[in-house]
Amino acid sequence: MIEKTATESNEFNEPTGPANDNNDEELHADIWREVKLARNHFSEWRSEAIKDYDFYAGRQWTEEEIAKLAKDERLPVCFNRIPRTINAMCGLEVQNRQEPNCYPVEESDTGSGEYNTNVLRWVRQSCDAEDEDSEGFKDLGICGMGWTETYVDFNGMKRDILIGRIDPLEMLYDPQSKKNNCTDARWVAHIQELTKKQFAEDYPGEEFKPYAFWGADAEDGEPHDATNAWRYDNDQSDHIGKVKTMSVIQYQYCVREKMYAVASSDGQVMEIDKKRFKKLKELFDESGMQYTEISKKLYKQCIVTKGKILKKTTLESTQFTFQAMTGYLDHSTNTRFGLVRLMRDPQMWANKWLSQIMHIVNTGAKNGLMAEKGTIPNVRKVENDYSKPGNITEVIPGALTEGRIQPKPAPQYPDGVDRLLNYAISAVQDVTGVSVELIGMADRDQPIGLEESRKKAGITMLATFFDALRRYRKNNARVVMDYVRAYLPEGTLVRIVGEQGAKYVPLIKDKMAFEYDIIVDDAPTSTNMKERVFSVLSQFLPMALQSGIPVPPDILDYAPLPETLIQKWKQLINDSQSSPEQQQMKQLQMADTQLELQKKQVEIKKGESDVMLNYAKAEQAHAIGQDESAQAMQKMGMENQMKQEQMMAQQRLKEIEFLMNYQRKQRESEMNMQHKQEMHVRNMQQPMRPTEGGAYVG
Repeated sequence: MIEKTATESNEFNEPTGPANDNNDEELHADIWREVKLARNHFSEWRSEAIKDYDFYAGRQWTEEEIAKLAKDERLPVCFNRIPRTINAMCGLEVQNRQEPNCYPVEESDTGSGEYNTNVLRWVRQSCDAEDEDSEGFKDLGICGMGWTETYVDFNGMKRDILIGRIDPLEMLYDPQSKKNNCTDARWVAHIQELTKKQFAEDYPGEEFKPYAFWGADAEDGEPHDATNAWRYDNDQSDHIGKVKTMSVIQYQYCVREKMYAVASSDGQVMEIDKKRFKKLKELFDESGMQYTEISKKLYKQCIVTKGKILKKTTLESTQFTFQAMTGYLDHSTNTRFGLVRLMRDPQMWANKWLSQIMHIVNTGAKNGLMAEKGTIPNVRKVENDYSKPGNITEVIPGALTEGRIQPKPAPQYPDGVDRLLNYAISAVQDVTGVSVELIGMADRDQPIGLEESRKKAGITMLATFFDALRRYRKNNARVVMDYVRAYLPEGTLVRIVGEQGAKYVPLIKDKMAFEYDIIVDDAPTSTNMKERVFSVLSQFLPMALQSGIPVPPDILDYAPLPETLIQKWKQLINDSQSSPEQQQMKQLQMADTQLELQKKQVEIKKGESDVMLNYAKAEQAHAIGQDESAQAMQKMGMENQMKQEQMMAQQRLKEIEFLMNYQRKQRESEMNMQHKQEMHVRNMQQPMRPTEGGAYVG
């Protein structure tokens, strides 16, 4: 591997990251240099991404192509087949939604991990995170990049953690990043276009200077993009009345800073920054506390304009709050692309072949006439009325009979044009690998097993996108939990779903586990998940109930029923289980069940002895050549033995029945005694009231 010097790095315009985090001028210069280099790196990707969105929306002809078609009197036909594949992928994600769960690292935090999961689920449901994730997933399929931001909305005294989708065309990131979801990126940036009013509300006291980041100024030495030139002061276009905007960059970056780990006398370790450590070092030395220097990764954010840094903060998170979902990797340009990039060429050629066929059919319907000069009195009138079936065309006498006017020969239909059109149409679907069975467009009869296998094969072709979504949800869950600890105040009412159903309880951060793993699992609320699980449970539950296997109330979460009905049903189950009378009845039923099992075992043994007796009789009847007296003695001995076994089995059966009746009567008497005691205590607690005769009764 060849190492580049600083001069070579500048020559090749490689971003090196913020050099000095403490000096605002140097930091601004480094940030501005990096975002400009990233803008140049992703300029081609932005152009391709805009085309991807245009093709998805049906704008598939360029202005030059439309002008040329109009000149040739051809139609810009567009039968858009791209959205059905993207919509099928998005629908598959909605039908099989997943949710992140927290699993504690330490065994003692088992309950805390479940508490974390409930808090995380409540935050995501409160801000409609699933819908924002789906919008980002749609961007992923179209242009190869999907972005969301996790942020805190300060509304008076209330703090809400929100997750919102970000337009991929407004994002930049470290061009050297190669890992999926940009997990190895050293920085990310969001470029916002703010009007003067928006800028004054967000950054009061700062000067508003319209500037085009995507339409770069001439001194930047880069190609000028005049698409949005009308927005800025240096606009030379004729747009009147348009609102001017200013580019504001929200830049997040990662740095490593020196910290100190200090061990207290009780064994706890706390982290202190370098500034505080200098003030407390003498105290630590006097008390004999041990400390060591460590390096910690911190995430920071700067709000930057062209001229200055407006705001600089440290993020209360262990990751960037901008989270990405990435598609296929183009190794040549180190950029990402989605499914639309693959479908653009087949869709474009399908449009062109269809337009060509329509032009051939239209021009070949009536091809015009070949006429000798002077045979048609009014040529202009014939040109206008020849294609109209109800008009009369006048010619000189003898022109038709002498053959002086003849129709032009019809042009031959090019052989193979229709096959080219069909090939292009089928290629729109084939290049993605998504089968027609997956999008529900299969028009052939085939076995169900074959159709299901083809659906699974189509899902396999989309595994890259769903894997990116799964990884994104894990990273986003970590950011959300960091923000819960940092910003949500103690006592905030959060919705917790437990054994007693769903209820709102105050947030207690001490209950939350500090170290946990994020596992993404299928959500019970997803439609396909419920169908798959409930189809298995419908076969398993009858056998479980017959075998006496207890069924947990959580099984209702996978039933295809309304959520309100599930919660009411679980509440009734919990109420019935919490009643002491119900628990005693359950114990009595279990005791009866055990006695019944013992009774059946005795009956089985009795049946076995009967079988042995019958077998002995049959053997005795078929015995030949043996002494009759010996047979008689053997018969008597076996009969006596069998009778004794039957008597013992009957005696055991009577004992079991007696024991069952005794235990049942004892339990009934205990329940009656307990009921009388409760009634007595209840009567004693009632106030005395006077009767008509003056006496007091309870």
